[in-house]
Amino acid sequence: MSQAPVGAVVPMSDATAALSKKLVGTTIAGRYKVQLLIGEGGMGAVFLVEHTVIRKRMALKVLSADMMRRPEMVARFEREALAAAHIDHPNVVAATDSGRTDDGAVFVVLEYIDGKSLRDRLDYGPLPPATVIHITRQVAGALLRAHGLGIVHRDLKPENIMLVQRDGDLNFVKVLDFGLAKLSVRALLEDPDKPSTSEVLTRYGAVFGTPAYMAPEQAAGGEVDGRTDLYAVGVLMYELLSGKLPFDSDDSSALLRMQVVAPVPPLRTRFPHLAVSAALEQLVMSLLAKDPSGRPESAKALMDALDGLIASEGLHYQPSQPLPKVSGNNPVLVRNDQPTRVPGAEDNGAALNTQAQNGPTEPSLDRIESAVIKAVSGQPLSAPVLPTTMDPPGGTGMPKLRAPSVVDLNLVQAEGVANPAVLTPAPPPTVGERVKEAGGQAAGWVKESGWPALRKSLLAGAQKVQKQAPIVWSQLVGLVRKCLPAKHRGVPEQTLSRLLGLALGLPLLALVLWMIFGSSGDRPPGSIPGYASDIEMSKGVHSGAAALERLAEKYPGDSRIYRALSRAQAERKNYAGAVRALTTLAKLDPAMASDDEMARIVGAAALVPETSEAAINILESALGDRGVAMLSDVAEQTTMEPWRSRLQESLKKGSVRAVASEATVVLLDLRAARTCEEKRGLFKRALQEGDMRVVLHLRALQQTNGCGPGGQNDCWPCLRRGTALATTLESLEKRLNGPTP
Repeated sequence: MSQAPVGAVVPMSDATAALSKKLVGTTIAGRYKVQLLIGEGGMGAVFLVEHTVIRKRMALKVLSADMMRRPEMVARFEREALAAAHIDHPNVVAATDSGRTDDGAVFVVLEYIDGKSLRDRLDYGPLPPATVIHITRQVAGALLRAHGLGIVHRDLKPENIMLVQRDGDLNFVKVLDFGLAKLSVRALLEDPDKPSTSEVLTRYGAVFGTPAYMAPEQAAGGEVDGRTDLYAVGVLMYELLSGKLPFDSDDSSALLRMQVVAPVPPLRTRFPHLAVSAALEQLVMSLLAKDPSGRPESAKALMDALDGLIASEGLHYQPSQPLPKVSGNNPVLVRNDQPTRVPGAEDNGAALNTQAQNGPTEPSLDRIESAVIKAVSGQPLSAPVLPTTMDPPGGTGMPKLRAPSVVDLNLVQAEGVANPAVLTPAPPPTVGERVKEAGGQAAGWVKESGWPALRKSLLAGAQKVQKQAPIVWSQLVGLVRKCLPAKHRGVPEQTLSRLLGLALGLPLLALVLWMIFGSSGDRPPGSIPGYASDIEMSKGVHSGAAALERLAEKYPGDSRIYRALSRAQAERKNYAGAVRALTTLAKLDPAMASDDEMARIVGAAALVPETSEAAINILESALGDRGVAMLSDVAEQTTMEPWRSRLQESLKKGSVRAVASEATVVLLDLRAARTCEEKRGLFKRALQEGDMRVVLHLRALQQTNGCGPGGQNDCWPCLRRGTALATTLESLEKRLNGPTP
């Protein structure tokens, strides 16, 4: 369900029109002001909203009433929110919130994307190979992050890939729609003894995915993993390079059968005019292997293959260089030694766009390139060539842009005109290129001149030392003999020489031994054995997580290292590494229970799928009353499942309640109470054992809103009948604050 540009006319069904009329102008969940409808899909509609507090534009995706009657579609919708909220990657559309509208419709708040889908981009024809590599590498980066969290997208296609402008890059990728994603059971914290929601939605996704992009194992209803997404990436690359799908049929069943058994037609055989290198085609065909083991083993392997392909083909990426109309607004990778090759019109039968009403005929890029090649080689031009623009049919008001080439195409003119083609001067070298060139020159000088001269000097010096050393040594021995008492001057020269050598060598030997065994290196005097010195700790913290890991191996009993390591890993969003360090820290240092920073890291890790179970275990046992209080706070604040249910189950354990203070237990019981009678029954304990957290909870019960959809409902009017709530709250505040002077 892609987003349309703001201001575009969005065709809508009657149901969407009714939903738009109902929502536009209202505020959802007390903070999202609905401004206008920007898109419609099979599952619902997308609205442009503005956050009423931070004044930021966002996209609100609402599930349609028809889909709300289908539990599997509601689960799919919620799955999209869950996946997008935790992938946290620049090439993935982020989900920031979810919930229900006042009439119960499920919604998810997404990052607003002001761009066009890859499907819209394909409407203007195939893309140059370099642009395909650029887009594919970003998609692979998004998959690398998702697969690391146990998330398989399973519905990659051009409609689910948006292209936006970011930092001069006109083809910055945003992957969206994880509604058919397969999430691992461990990531979702599901009970393995219960029927798995993942399994139910996996079967649903296998049926309702997009057949043209399905991997054979997915089309056959088999087990899927990250390599299933890589097959879809192969289909995308095939389509982006050629403008055609590997298999195409109006019959979905026939298309699924072809995905399973039909051989993929090679690009060069099917499209002989394509300027696709053998290495690039081989990579595409490997991604389209029927057997998952024949594909790259991971998204990281695909990224490495793309990087190797760029290096081996001698490509240079120009992010700010746009393409002309025929290929869309794309940065290109250009060979260092020749212009990028673009398929010719004579090969694919593309006709020139005519402008009978608005002006002269506008040529295609292949016509322009053909003219350039002839001009550069001295051949006559067969037809006039006019400048081209970026505007697609219909016009978007975009500025005119020049076609990418080492030749200035604006200076290519008709036959007989002076200067038919002028080579543009090469751009000045960058600082890095200058440093590299200077380094190469220096290395060449050292190899050709410096080292031979130095070697010659060293050999001459060695020969001189070899010749003069015996003479100097004999003179030294003679000098020592003269200094000896008269009775010892008759000592043989060989004996005296050995004694002199020993006398001179002993201090040097002592110095070497002291440096090896007597020095503590960078450890200051007085440091404790088995613990890192202050200098080592400072170096480790400055160098980062990898250095701290090595330091932990050297000093496994030093709790300071694990505290610093957990902090460093959390800063990198590596909560798995942070939780491992915290688990060890909890065993080494009981004082961790009073460390606010460590507690915050554990709380953050509790809501990350891959670390939630381990983090919850730490909160249950290692942080004492503080950990139980955090469990309660997180369970109270989060609305996302299965975390809320998992945390509430944890708070019911006897072992967890045993380490909690009396005030925390009272707060747990108040939050768990579901009726007014149950809450009133706890007022006496709250007065005797409660603290300020209980005061805040009782104050919230006095409010006439704050719960239900959007926090607008009054959920506890029954507690305000009579004076029990007000009396308890007043008495508890007096007990905590003391008598008023």
